[in-house]
Amino acid sequence: MTPSTVRNPGLQVAAFCAVVLCQTATSWAQSLSEGRKLFETTCTPCHNYEKGGEPDMYRQTLNLYGVLGRRAATVVNFEYSEDLRKSGIVWNETTIDKFIAAPKKLLPGTRMELPGVEDVETRRRIIRFLGSLSQ
Repeated sequence: MTPSTVRNPGLQVAAFCAVVLCQTATSWAQSLSEGRKLFETTCTPCHNYEKGGEPDMYRQTLNLYGVLGRRAATVVNFEYSEDLRKSGIVWNETTIDKFIAAPKKLLPGTRMELPGVEDVETRRRIIRFLGSLSQ
C-alpha cells in the first residue's frame, strides 16, 4: 500500500464504513442477546415470546412474539383490562416504551403489575429484542 492509496478519500470512506458496519453487526447481536436476558428477567413472569405461543391456561401469560405493529388487546384467549381494550394503541417502539416505563400512568386500569422499568437503556434493549421477534 502506498501513501497515495491511504490518502484516497474513496478508500478512506470505504474503510470507515467497513469498520462501522462490522462493529454495528457485533453490537447489534450483543444488544439482542442482552435484550433477551433483560426480557427474561423482567418480563417472563407474565410474558413469553415463542412463535405460535399462546396464553397459559389461566390467560395470564401473554405471548409477545410479533407485538410491534400489533393493535393492543387483540390476542385471542387473553383476558385484557377494559382500559387496554379501549385504548386503540398500536404497539410500536414509542408506545411500548411509554407503557413499560410506567404502565399504570399510561393506562391506569391495566392489569400489568410491573411498576415500570425506569432505566431507558434497559427499555431500549427489551424493545429492540421484541422488534427482532417478528423478523
